[in-house]
Amino acid sequence: MSNKQPLPGGTVPNEVGSATRLSRPSPSKAPDARIQQLIHQINKHGYAIIPNAFSPSIVAEAKAEVARLTADPEMVGPAGEKGRNTFEGYKTQRLYALANKSRVFDAFALHEDVLALNDEFLDPGYLINSFQSINILPGETTNGATVIVPDSHLWDSHRVPSAEETIPVIMPAGSMLFFLSTLWHGGGANTSDGSRLALTAQYCQPWIRPMENQILAVDWEKLDEIPESHTSIFSDELCAEISTDV
Repeated sequence: MSNKQPLPGGTVPNEVGSATRLSRPSPSKAPDARIQQLIHQINKHGYAIIPNAFSPSIVAEAKAEVARLTADPEMVGPAGEKGRNTFEGYKTQRLYALANKSRVFDAFALHEDVLALNDEFLDPGYLINSFQSINILPGETTNGATVIVPDSHLWDSHRVPSAEETIPVIMPAGSMLFFLSTLWHGGGANTSDGSRLALTAQYCQPWIRPMENQILAVDWEKLDEIPESHTSIFSDELCAEISTDV
């Protein structure tokens, strides 16, 4: 059997086709009972909360690293001081391309529960769509907790939620919110005196162009620092997203 694919200008070996380049082996074992319960929750309501996913020490280290990077003019990026438009938020600070800025953040994008859920909801070879910190300046309802509309991932494209249908996701620092991008969601208003910091890792299907081009965003000399399991979802969205309040 030939391993060639006919093309208008000739042939190309199958092993260099997109199916080979972007593939990643499917998980070899079924998810355990706890992950299956999370999958059921997400299928039914569009989201799931994983409380206390990260220890206080990891949370404190991440907060300190965000503060350090925000104070560094060479690392802060285009939206680190304040957002540039209404979507980013004029009173919101965002650090993009966290994979290029510090290895402290790797644990958040590579949490085993997140990867197990991604294996369920995304094709093999899924990618990082965006990995950033979002700091809503002066979740708890008063300080900009993420708001969602449960079950809205099942709606058609014409239905728009009312304010009464939204709920704030209030969870302890170090907890994770995993939700499908088809779920209506957003950042709540921060009416407190303090800021609300979250890290968000967004993942997409291998055939969709990511928001952040990690091939350009991550410096070549830093590639050896990144875990191999991480680089495979950077190079090559249905989207899934996680937010971690820190």
